[in-house]
Amino acid sequence: MPTGVDPDDLQEWYENLNFGQLEEGLSEFDPRRFRPQLDPTVLMLRQMAREGRRDSERMMIEEMARPQYVVK
Repeated sequence: MPTGVDPDDLQEWYENLNFGQLEEGLSEFDPRRFRPQLDPTVLMLRQMAREGRRDSERMMIEEMARPQYVVK
């Protein structure tokens, strides 16, 4: 299920999607395609991305705290 979309508004959200000038009626709304629970793989990948971002930010802060030497 898309983030921020209420399940009651899902059909309206889907019908208002526009990916350019595609032909109308390419696919009909099928509520079975949307699950209220996220796939465990998606959850794992999101967690890995958060951890990677935290690690990158931590390394950047550590690098900025190191003294800088200038050779003349």
